[in-house]
Amino acid sequence: MHFNRNFYLLLMGQSIANLGDSFYIICVISLLYRITGSAALSAFVPFTITMSMFVSSILSPIGMRKWSLKSLLVSSQIGKTILLFCLSLFMIFFVTEENYFVMFLLIAGIALLDGCANPIIHSLLPYYVENHELVKANSVVDSVSQTIQIASWLFGSLLLIWMGTNILIILVATLFVISSLLFGGLTPVNNQGKQEDSSIRESLVKGWQTIRATPILKVQLIIEILETLASTVWIASILYAFVENALHASQEWWGFINGSFFIGLLLGSLYMMKNAALADDRKFFFIITGFIVTTISTILFGLTSVPITALVMSGLMGMFGQLKSIPQITIIQKSVKTEDLPTVYTSMGTVTLSIYGMMALLVGVLVDWIGVRIVFIGSGLLLFVAMMVIIKNRRLII
Repeated sequence: MHFNRNFYLLLMGQSIANLGDSFYIICVISLLYRITGSAALSAFVPFTITMSMFVSSILSPIGMRKWSLKSLLVSSQIGKTILLFCLSLFMIFFVTEENYFVMFLLIAGIALLDGCANPIIHSLLPYYVENHELVKANSVVDSVSQTIQIASWLFGSLLLIWMGTNILIILVATLFVISSLLFGGLTPVNNQGKQEDSSIRESLVKGWQTIRATPILKVQLIIEILETLASTVWIASILYAFVENALHASQEWWGFINGSFFIGLLLGSLYMMKNAALADDRKFFFIITGFIVTTISTILFGLTSVPITALVMSGLMGMFGQLKSIPQITIIQKSVKTEDLPTVYTSMGTVTLSIYGMMALLVGVLVDWIGVRIVFIGSGLLLFVAMMVIIKNRRLII
């Protein structure tokens, strides 16, 4: 692989930031549970993050109207670092059972800035990578991201036990500083984001106008909505309920199934990296195969009572989910001008984050109402509908 310096700076900066994000969430959830004894309150952390990122996805185009992508990325990471230092000091010296809500305000602020950074990172790739190398570049980014996901959640808890919350949160702040420095080394790009002559309203609707004018993006948005609805069954509390009530297995299987899914994601990314040219030429084949396997695997997962079968299905969903996901990302990146990508990503993010946030709250009610098995089978049926949408619009992909 021969990518340029900017690609590696972006990759390392994102990777270190993601590692810090995972560690800090582990710290926060652990401390909240220790202080309040409430699992429900700890579970409110991911909801706070999702809703803050939703607000950020709405407001980000205003910032992109005035500043370059690099400036926004560096500024958001520096802002996250400052807020993380504030959170560290509060957690170490001031938090009590009466004022823990302050942590949620700081978490919301960090997520608000994170929601701005994520679409920028996706949008910068086409500037730093040649068009024919986009599939490989996306595969490398996803491979590293999944490796970090596996490592951070595997070793984060061990580090928490070894270091304690106070030391680990300081380590996270240090990781954020390093990430900010790496992003600062990026070469600025001419994304024509300084649209001073356009109104704020025009900046906010630009992404939607691009999506409406681009048929493949409209199809992709529908698919992302269906996939987001389907993915909410995989939140930790629902999977835990499935392991306990459907598999009748011990707590450890919750971790095994999670790990199997992330290993599948990593294997899928590595395969795409090795076969990037083939995947680029045969996008429809990879996408439709991915949907077929993930649909069947999700339904079988919901039906099984055998932990080993659930483990295998989880790994297949991770692997084949990645085989369809990377071509889908590449299609978006190649469908519009690079300067329009940030607003397209933020517009899509507005929809998917709002849906995910609402469904994350509702899915627990659905589990109590219709049962955890039916919820997983319903997830598989949503993926089947998404597959039908792909088949109907295959001419836009081939």
